Formats: sequence, C-alpha cells, structure tokens
Amino acid sequence: MIGRKEKIAFWTNLYNSIVIDGIARLGIERSVKEVAGFFSHIKYEIGGHLYSPDDMEHGILRGNTRPYFHPFKQFGIGDKRRKWVIDPVDSRIHFALVCGSRSCAPIDYYEPGKIYDQLDEAAKSFVNSSEVVTIPEDGKLLLSEIFRWYEEDFGGKPGVIDFIVDYLVDDKSRDFLRQAAGNVNLEYIYYDWNLNR
Repeated sequence: MIGRKEKIAFWTNLYNSIVIDGIARLGIERSVKEVAGFFSHIKYEIGGHLYSPDDMEHGILRGNTRPYFHPFKQFGIGDKRRKWVIDPVDSRIHFALVCGSRSCAPIDYYEPGKIYDQLDEAAKSFVNSSEVVTIPEDGKLLLSEIFRWYEEDFGGKPGVIDFIVDYLVDDKSRDFLRQAAGNVNLEYIYYDWNLNR
C-alpha cells in the first residue's frame, strides 16, 4: 500500500519533471506564460489516466482544492483520479513544486523516507529568501504571491504569519511578527514568471 509520504514524494517529483519536460518539448524560451494555460495544457498518461500539472497540484497535492481564480475543484465527483488525493494538504508543498519560473522554488528530488524533513528545508529556504521580507519599522511583511494564491492552505492570513514565524531564522523579524500579529500590513511581491535557468 502506498502511504502519504510515498504519494507526496511521487507526485511532487512527477510534477517537477513534467513541468521541465513541458518547457523543453514546447520550446519555451522566456516564460511558461508563452503557452496559454501551460499548467493545464500539457498532459501525460499515468496509469491509464491523463494528468496535467494542475491536476497534480490542485487535484492531488492540494487535496482536490479549487485552484486560485477557479470556481470548481480540480476533480469532479466521479473522477477516478480522486483515489490519489492527499488530504489534508501540507502547505509546505508550495515550496517544493517547480513552476519553471524565477519566483518559484528550486528543483530538488524528494524521497519518501525523508520527505517531511525535505519539505521543512524547502519551506525554510523559501521563507528566508527574497520572497519574504519583513520591514518592522513600517509594520510590513512583503510576501511572494504564493501566500496570497494559496492562503487557505495555510489557514488564512493568521496561518500565513504563523507559518512564516515558524521558519524564519532572523530573530528580529520573527519577534516583529509575533508582536505585531494581526496588525501586520501584508503586501505581495511581483511574481517573476521568467524562466529559472
């Protein structure tokens, strides 16, 4: 039987591989935005069913949660691919998925036996990068758009802040967020869709 760790590692690695393969096969030169609906456009047959990166991310890895800007869940009630749904969502997954763009996470290979440690490391790396910036003197927290698009996966705005506090290594930034809590002004950093080369 395939457990949760195996599913997360398998579908994360597959997602990352398919995105990179899709970029290469379609001859994308600057950005995945060159192909309309890139993440739903490219599909691969796995076990007799077609899967797009959107199917893997929103349908499986996000617990069949609706994508941002979309009114419906990824898989309908009768969809046989629902057997792979991982629920509840592990919000750290957002820092393991490679969208081929500069603002997304760097690629890694995920192993079932190490997956939770690897997801912790991916989250820590992302939270302590230029994609999360605290400005205590202005009461601001600048965040990657990922935190806006998938806010519900973190438990809303308070959950986003708690998540960031858990992974921040800078004591001053962490203390600022703890003290300011609900009074932090969240702003979102432009998402750079240019290819991550």
